[in-house]
Amino acid sequence: MNAVTRQPLAVIVIVLMWSAVGCDRGSSANDSASKAVTGTETAHVDNCSLVTDAEASSLAGRELKHDEDGPLGCPYVRPGGSMGEFIVRAFEGKGAARENFGEHSTDTTVLEISGVGESAAVLARDQHVNFLIVRKGGRYIQFVTTFLEDVNIGSPQLRQAEDLAVKAIGRMK
Repeated sequence: MNAVTRQPLAVIVIVLMWSAVGCDRGSSANDSASKAVTGTETAHVDNCSLVTDAEASSLAGRELKHDEDGPLGCPYVRPGGSMGEFIVRAFEGKGAARENFGEHSTDTTVLEISGVGESAAVLARDQHVNFLIVRKGGRYIQFVTTFLEDVNIGSPQLRQAEDLAVKAIGRMK
């Protein structure tokens, strides 16, 4: 087989592998969307019941109100806004928190955090925390903090987010 023949064959194999990974028979569209985020299954809870508006506002340093819960979690938005500045999502999975980030860009780093839940980790870019995942048993809580300016490695806001994640995971029923 020459190089010209191998290249299209490699493309076909990659497309078939991608299709097989993307197929998830028996799951709802919501479950599939959630798996795309972290490669895990939703916890089938109301994500908006896990963090109060006051707690989200305190973490953000500005008023936030929860919006409608969806497959990607519960977004907290500024009054009159439409973009989630802080998102909470519970899910079920396996392994340490650091193993549940799914695919991420090469310019981000997964860092483990000790003393939070049974395991905890953040996904950070240039010291700014984009995601926080905390595990307790088979339950996980994920905070998307990309749009909160002050959540950085070692910051008081990250410690506040860690404490809030532990509270949120305790509220899961």
